[in-house]
Amino acid sequence: YIGGLQLVMDEHQDSMTLGMFLTNIGIVKRVGDCYGSSYKTLLAIQSTGEALRHIVYAMNLPTDLRARSAAMDKRRVETKNVREKLRAENPGVTSGLLDKAPIKFGNINFAYHSSISGNFGGDSTIRRGKTLHRQHIKGCFEIEQGSMVCLIGPRGGGKATLLKILGGVLIPEDETSDVFVPAHLRVLHVPVTTYFYKGTLLQNLTFGLKEGAPGSNLKHVKRVCQRLGVSKHAMEWLGSEAKAIEPWLVVLSRTDQQLLSIARAFVFNPEVLFIHKPTLPFGEILRQRIVELLREFVTNKGIEQAQHLAYLRRPRTVILTSTDAACATAADRVFSINQVNGTKEVVVKEERPEEVSLKMLE
Repeated sequence: YIGGLQLVMDEHQDSMTLGMFLTNIGIVKRVGDCYGSSYKTLLAIQSTGEALRHIVYAMNLPTDLRARSAAMDKRRVETKNVREKLRAENPGVTSGLLDKAPIKFGNINFAYHSSISGNFGGDSTIRRGKTLHRQHIKGCFEIEQGSMVCLIGPRGGGKATLLKILGGVLIPEDETSDVFVPAHLRVLHVPVTTYFYKGTLLQNLTFGLKEGAPGSNLKHVKRVCQRLGVSKHAMEWLGSEAKAIEPWLVVLSRTDQQLLSIARAFVFNPEVLFIHKPTLPFGEILRQRIVELLREFVTNKGIEQAQHLAYLRRPRTVILTSTDAACATAADRVFSINQVNGTKEVVVKEERPEEVSLKMLE
């Protein structure tokens, strides 16, 4: 009490009016509130320090943009050369020539490194950490557009790495690697891991499509999901009034997450679809349904697309990895990827399922 009086009263005053006392108390309170607000702001700034440090670190990491730009330039040049070659081989043909351009892969070198570091300014060279695993995929092959191809082989043989390289997720380390996907084709890589961003479920399933683009409307998305067997619970989030933004990895079951990941690929409808183990988490019925839909995607040049207009669409190609015999027997071509024996094409059409399963692990 004495301290309070000393604060609000002049040292020469013995007393003050009640009004002056209350006014001084109000001033002291406002000053205290300002100090408290400033302190809370400082605490908030301090709590963001670690997050900002991570952001600054991530923003200054070296990128592979130059390697990607060089790889894309190489694809454009090779596509142009292939087009000129096809024109020379098919005189008088004016349309559809690039549909005959093959997808090629072979003699691929790639290494996974422990870390990436370097000087982040200018044209400095990126220095990589210790090499954890190096893969060399031997053999060269060409795949026709409009076909379904299955990659099989033992674990660690390079199937996933090859799929990522073909899908543009990874860039080969040297120019001796022979990888070619015609530059005009839209390519989509679908991993086993499911991803959802902050948005409605419809926005997630139409990601990458412009508003009003063919296939982005709600009816088409629902038809694709129904064909895949998405649960009623998940379909409710696709209602015409569904504007909810939920943590989809929590709200949806594991099965629905995987099915919606495949549905997103069918809705996007790329010319070349690279998909890693599409039937892995499912039971027998869903596995068979997915294989049939992948086959239909190639045959009809899309899912839930007008059949009478198929001749106007570019060919659709599916390249998948799998340990499922049904995927291998449904494919037009099957390649065994093996670090020891190299890459070779195998025939599984006439074999029994158990024989196919054994061959897929060789």
